[in-house]
Amino acid sequence: MKKILFVLTSHADLGDTGLKTGFWSEELAAPYYNLLDKGCDITLASVKGGQPPLDPKSNLPEFQTDATRRMDADQDLLGKLKTTLPLSSVRHQDFDAVFYPGGHGPLWDLANDSTSVKLIADFYESKKPVAFVCHAPAALKSVTLSNGEFLVKGKNVTGFTNTEEEAVELTHVVPFLVEDMLKANGANFSKVADWLPYAVTDGLLITGQNPASSDKVADELYHLLCARSSKLYVTAKFTVKPEKLDESLTLMKNLTEATSSKEEGCVAYYYLQSATNMYEFSSVEIWQDEVAEAKHWQTAHVQNALSVLPALLAVEPEIIKWRELN
Repeated sequence: MKKILFVLTSHADLGDTGLKTGFWSEELAAPYYNLLDKGCDITLASVKGGQPPLDPKSNLPEFQTDATRRMDADQDLLGKLKTTLPLSSVRHQDFDAVFYPGGHGPLWDLANDSTSVKLIADFYESKKPVAFVCHAPAALKSVTLSNGEFLVKGKNVTGFTNTEEEAVELTHVVPFLVEDMLKANGANFSKVADWLPYAVTDGLLITGQNPASSDKVADELYHLLCARSSKLYVTAKFTVKPEKLDESLTLMKNLTEATSSKEEGCVAYYYLQSATNMYEFSSVEIWQDEVAEAKHWQTAHVQNALSVLPALLAVEPEIIKWRELN
């Protein structure tokens, strides 16, 4: 069973307007039930703990969905909301992923909360998925990694757009615009037309554009968790040219040393030579998950090998990917 932490805002005031904000109902309800119904174990936390504020506007009839109506009648979830854990009491080691629902509240508290900032970085650098929807990418504003760079730098992301903020007439109320902040921190921001569902996954980072994207973000998160849940086995059978045998053996040795010692997520990596044909080989790779295997192909030592392989091979290799039987 996958354990997922949901992190909610504790901020209730919509700037200086005198109006209230908080988390957006659909952005909690839709992903919560999407993942719960798939067998996930979900824990709720908020900045201060206890009952997080619900944006009253999200309770208006025009914003109700099957998921929000289910939440309104779900005494178990309503009970969990009354007793959310203080964010300072949770550890990334106890969960497989983290999900941040939106609402305007995160722009004021989660964007600047040092506990949340560290928690997100800890999840990400522990190779665990981090997911955000609508205004929740605001929580990424100050998140930097151990290399000192913003987590979102160079990443493909989305979030609540400037035109969507303008449409709800809060452009000059919010402390910053999500789209502008992500771009300023070096992200590659993309979007679709206002209010349409849209989610972007870049490695372990998942973002959604607006409330309608909540289910898509949950789907992407679950898919990523499933992809990481079982080891990936990769085998390749190939024959080298006789005159290139020594060069091929050197390349295989170098690849084995570089991959085994430098790549996270590599469980095993080695080559076998045929007992009947000295020019025929098989490679065997075992990866912790698909993410690790995909990153392998982007490393400098693999890219270098790919550039010289055509001159070494007698025929194209046959590559097969395998999974263990459940």
